[in-house]
Amino acid sequence: GRAKLEDMFELAKGQLDTAKGRRDFAGNGVVDFPAQSNDPLAGLDWNIDFICSFMMDYSSEPLAGLAKLRHGRMRSVPSNISAPRRVSGIKADTWAWQACTEFGFFQTCEVGSNCMFTQGLVTVETMFEDMCKPFNITDMSNLKRAIERVNQRGSDRTAVSRMLYVNGEVDPWTALAVEQLTSEQRALGNEVFLVRGASHHYWTHPNVMQDVKKRIRAVVSKWLDEIGAPLPSTVELSS
Repeated sequence: GRAKLEDMFELAKGQLDTAKGRRDFAGNGVVDFPAQSNDPLAGLDWNIDFICSFMMDYSSEPLAGLAKLRHGRMRSVPSNISAPRRVSGIKADTWAWQACTEFGFFQTCEVGSNCMFTQGLVTVETMFEDMCKPFNITDMSNLKRAIERVNQRGSDRTAVSRMLYVNGEVDPWTALAVEQLTSEQRALGNEVFLVRGASHHYWTHPNVMQDVKKRIRAVVSKWLDEIGAPLPSTVELSS
């Protein structure tokens, strides 16, 4: 079975014989599924509807469909759309450092959870090993204390003035965001609104949801006027 998968998905011979090899192959999905980056304007790479329609054509041969998606033989991102890209280099290192010293953001797929990927390959322990050990961070208890400190001054309990919370309706991050203001937050002039139909990246395209961007500009302009620093007319809120 493993040899057949290695051949079908063009993996290195023997990759699936190791825990790390299996984790790299299936731990976060055999194919990159853009759960937080769904983009209705993009093609097969970033459009969940396209991906699902494509896989329905392979309903009798799902493995063959997954293999074709993974090989990238059905690219169709329009040239006028800047599809999101995987972070790499210094950006990835910076995020990993923050995850290991402040947030503890590890996307795991634990056995018995509702995770749709192969469960048990990506755990808190494996994520900590892969992300934090390169920084010589070896004690997970220090990370736990760091998360507690961050939660004391952040999360949904922020108490600062003029904060605007903008969330996408179908963005998975919205579940962890501020969606309703407390009386204290309202008194501090905070505002919150939901972008209908928006995922994590979609609404940042220059030519979509202009009404949302106008509303953001209006709020920010109002705040700047209150402190005597008007927003320059040349500033564009497109990303």
